Amino acid sequence: PAGLLGSLERVQAPNEREVIFHLNKPDATFPFVLATPAMSIVSPDAYPEDALRKDGDVVGSGPYRLDSYNEGKEAVLVRNEGYKGFAKRQNDAVTIRYFQDSGAMVKALRDEQIDVTYRGLAAGDVVELQGSRDEEIQLVEGTGTDINYLVFNPKDPWANRKAVRQAIAQVVDRAAIAHKVYKDTVDPLYSMVPKGLTGHTTGFFDDYGDPDVDKAREILADANITRRVPLTLWYTSDRYGSETAAEFKELERQLEDSGLFTITLKSRPWKTYVKGYQNGEYPVFGRGWFPDFPDAENFIAPFVGEQNALGTPYPAPEITGDLLPRSRRESDRANVVKEFEEAQQILVDDARLLPLWQGRQYV
Repeated sequence: PAGLLGSLERVQAPNEREVIFHLNKPDATFPFVLATPAMSIVSPDAYPEDALRKDGDVVGSGPYRLDSYNEGKEAVLVRNEGYKGFAKRQNDAVTIRYFQDSGAMVKALRDEQIDVTYRGLAAGDVVELQGSRDEEIQLVEGTGTDINYLVFNPKDPWANRKAVRQAIAQVVDRAAIAHKVYKDTVDPLYSMVPKGLTGHTTGFFDDYGDPDVDKAREILADANITRRVPLTLWYTSDRYGSETAAEFKELERQLEDSGLFTITLKSRPWKTYVKGYQNGEYPVFGRGWFPDFPDAENFIAPFVGEQNALGTPYPAPEITGDLLPRSRRESDRANVVKEFEEAQQILVDDARLLPLWQGRQYV
């Protein structure tokens, strides 16, 4: 979360009831940042001033407290008797269970071992639940803002070539991925800013149109690339849902069938996957993004600049030095559509990030 605090200069607590945040530049998104989980107010006695806390404990002031935590398995929350907030609790405890497999989660739901699921339902399970006559189970669909995209590593000799990235953008069939792999439980995405947010565009569709192998071949030929381009695509095996492997198999099929690329697929579990992309090991890799707050800013700012969330430096001086600072001066976010549209067009022109799909929310 440190990346969210670029505009924060210092914090004062002049008395028991007041906190003052001093910013080093105008930032209308800062109230959003304060509402993210990492920005909880905690006692200065609970955390060392100049180091990370190492005892594994947490402090907070919410309606529940953490009674026990088993990584990857479950978190047990019990009633916080010292809570003084506005939430009206109708229970004394909550247990959050974590599943690696959608089928196992749905079975636990049907067996009444859990009461509600949030995120992670596989497309086949969604379709089955949609057609279920089980009156005990209700599937609620909502608009999602999570996105899935490809990242091209500038350190790789092939991924660093703009023509290669543009040719891939011209070949990839998002609609086929959404339909064949995700059974239309996700929507094709043509910009890093998802639909439903102020400033969303369809830049990749506007510039590339429908998938076209001949146009992709022309792009490569104009850059004097006449051989098949060898690329290794990486994905994480345990982070973004059960269909990730099938999604990358479909990407492999599309790119190989074009006759323009030779694709190798590789995967790792999330913990080692993160270290790999941070070390610049992957030529092309898949990522997902769940926003910190629902604003177009949070779908652009984290991915550009030297210290971005992807571990692959992406200098975009016009975005970081002009468009984003300009947008942050405006508290009415409807007034910064122009800045976000310009930023998205730069992302389309560079093709360093390739949006694939936008999720829906199923509970």
